[in-house]
Order: sequence, then structure tokens, then C-alpha cells
Amino acid sequence: MMEATQTAQATWLMILSLLSQVAVWVAFTSQYVDSRQMDSACRSNVPDGAVFVGETTPVVEDVTFLPIGRACTYEAVNGGTIAVQTGQLVTAVALAGTAVCLIAATAAWTRWNHLTPMRRLLPGVGLLFLALGWVAIGLQAAMR
Repeated sequence: MMEATQTAQATWLMILSLLSQVAVWVAFTSQYVDSRQMDSACRSNVPDGAVFVGETTPVVEDVTFLPIGRACTYEAVNGGTIAVQTGQLVTAVALAGTAVCLIAATAAWTRWNHLTPMRRLLPGVGLLFLALGWVAIGLQAAMR
């Protein structure tokens, strides 16, 4: 009876581990959408105090890894720069999802007394997909 309970707990922990990865992949999707619409987003949300040349403002656009989003840097009227960063909420959710995934996968490994090859593989696959999500976020930021 104890073996069945631990197997059921481990199964639910694996499901939790896989579901928590959705946060990381949503963050990647958000970063991708930000990078595709970056020019118009940076030019349409110009902060007060930015230098205008004609009807537009010179802006440096960048996709960022942490926080996961975009950064728009404008020249300021007083001589400095104004930076606008997006993605703080998405980053917090992705980090929370990562923590839940790590804890759930580790707990799933400890719930199984007799680790068969499949029971060893499943938490590892969950962690692999988590790592791939973060690598995809990093590569998206590096490519832009």
C-alpha cells in the first residue's frame, strides 16, 4: 500500500513539474512577441523627457534575458538617457515556475523507493525541458 501511495504522489509531482514549465515557455513566447514588435512598441511608448528629432525619437532597442522582455533606451533632453524595461512580471512568474518545477522533480525522485529506468527518466526529462526553455530565452536575447 505504501508503494502505491508514493507512486501516486510521484506521479502528481511529475504532472506539477511539467505544468510549472508552462510559465517558462510563456515567458519565452512573451519575449519573442516583444522582439517581433519592438520597433513599433518602443516608438509608440516614448517617455516624457526624451529627445525628438522631427516626429520621432532616436531609440536603442534590445531584447533582454533578465528581466525577460525588451529594453528601450532613449536620449534624454537633459543629456542623459532614459531606459524603459518590460518583463518584470513575466520574469517573476518564470522564476516561480522554475522553482516549483525543480522542487517537484526532486520530490518525485525521492518518492520512488525502487527506481526503474522509466522512473529515473521522467524527472530528468522534465528538467531537460525546463533547461531548454531557459536556453531558448537566452538565445532569443543573444540573437537580437
